Amino acid sequence: MAIFRMKSLAAKLILITGAAIALVLLVSNLFLIGQTRDRVHALTMDQANLEAKSIANEIAANVGELASAARSMAGVLGRGHEGKSFDRKGIINILKANLEQNAFAFGSWFCEQLGAFDGKTTEIADKLDEGTNKNGAFTPYWSKTRDGAIQFSTFDNDYAAEWWKLAAETGKGAITPPYLAEGTDVPTLLTSIAYPVVSGGKTIGVEGVDISLKSLTDKLQALQPFGSGRVTLVAQNGNWIVAPTKELMSKPYGNGQGAAEVKSALASMTPSVIRNLAFDGYEPFDRVVYPFAVPDLHAAWVVLVDVPHSAINAPVRDQTFMMIAGGIVVLGGVMLALYFAVRSLVQKPLGLLVANVKALGDGKYEEPVTGQERADEIGSVAKALEGFRFTLADTQRLEAEADSQRIAADAERSRSESERLESIALQRQIVSIVGAGLSELSQGNLSHRLTEEFPGEYSKLKQDFNAALASLEETINTTNLSVVNIGSGTSEISNSASDLARRTEQQAASLEETAAALNELTAQVNSSAKNAAQLQKTSISPVKMRRNPARSCRRQSPPCTASNNLPRRSRASSA
Repeated sequence: MAIFRMKSLAAKLILITGAAIALVLLVSNLFLIGQTRDRVHALTMDQANLEAKSIANEIAANVGELASAARSMAGVLGRGHEGKSFDRKGIINILKANLEQNAFAFGSWFCEQLGAFDGKTTEIADKLDEGTNKNGAFTPYWSKTRDGAIQFSTFDNDYAAEWWKLAAETGKGAITPPYLAEGTDVPTLLTSIAYPVVSGGKTIGVEGVDISLKSLTDKLQALQPFGSGRVTLVAQNGNWIVAPTKELMSKPYGNGQGAAEVKSALASMTPSVIRNLAFDGYEPFDRVVYPFAVPDLHAAWVVLVDVPHSAINAPVRDQTFMMIAGGIVVLGGVMLALYFAVRSLVQKPLGLLVANVKALGDGKYEEPVTGQERADEIGSVAKALEGFRFTLADTQRLEAEADSQRIAADAERSRSESERLESIALQRQIVSIVGAGLSELSQGNLSHRLTEEFPGEYSKLKQDFNAALASLEETINTTNLSVVNIGSGTSEISNSASDLARRTEQQAASLEETAAALNELTAQVNSSAKNAAQLQKTSISPVKMRRNPARSCRRQSPPCTASNNLPRRSRASSA
């Protein structure tokens, strides 16, 4: 489809929008997956704690039931012995009934303080019907065989064993750590609940109930929480009651992963979680440590619930797949909606605008642009394109007018060019005629006249040329006449010049006489100056000189006489 071409604006818009939505979905899903993982982990751990609590309560209830039975039995035996109501066989029967009434029990037993029951010991030693062992101690023991039947036997009166010491020394009920019981039909791992039997204020023995760890193990292993999870049990001394493998049964938890948490839980009775464990060939898991008190037995056990990571990852994986599928559906829906939206809101309007632009490019300015009624950007573009259409139409009209004007101008220019060529030809003709006339004029033919026809304004040139030649001819004639007159005048001027020369010579002689007279006058002035200097030296008072002006004048008389003679010579010279 055309919309999916990568050069298409719609395709780019859909691609960018889809990428943005996919990115948002990816980031949000990653965040939600992380939150889901944390939430599932928290819920799983909460459920594991609830499972551990439920298992602990169930174990405590079962053990408590046996403990209650053992406590009641110890009380009955003590009272019966104190009241001399029970003999050995009576106690043996009561112990059997106790085992038969408790399906969770493996054995029911009594062990006397040697000789404390009836004072008999060695004399009735090793008599099974009397319930005595080889030491003569009263130790009746009812237990279950591998096929579930009940059998009777006796056991060693080991007063150093924990099943004796915990109850006899404290005077309270107790439960032992796991131990291997021998002398039974099959060697079995047991834990024993023991209560002291008191008669007349004196402990005459210990009565108890055995719990087979195999039955407890089978029961806990059948639980399998979270599908592939497992439940184990640790005793108060840190030994396994129910171990993850057969090799670890009744052995210490050890110093491996989680040992510190188990010890801390036994000490503080506070639940905890050991994370990211992986051993025993088991898949990676988290271990919930849940301690609980065994009722009335003054001991604490620890339930361990192993939560495989698959129990957490599976819901997270399912949720992830659901979120991915949901994201794909959302993205597909958005892309589909965006496709139709872009197709109807962008591609079709733009296609119409492109068609309008092509029509304008083809010079079709009559049809209005479509989409002007829209209120969005497409409408704005359509309105702008409509204005452009009007501009193009006006431009076309102006171009037509310009073409007509250009044609007219070309015609006018052609006409002007023709006229110019005609004018040039005429000018050349006129210039040729005038040139011929000027050539005649240069040869001195002043009688030559232009006789050719000069059209238009050139006729005046002909008239002016002919008038100029006529005027020139007249001027030349006048000049010739003037030259003749000038020749005669020149002769007269020559005669006058000769006369003037003679008179000039006479005046030169007079000037020489005047120069001689001036020389004489100069000599007299110099003599007068010297006389004046001498008078000044003789200190003639100026006052006396003013008193005798005639004398001064008489001394200067010779120059005065000379000056009187000068004008006469000058006048004579002038004459």
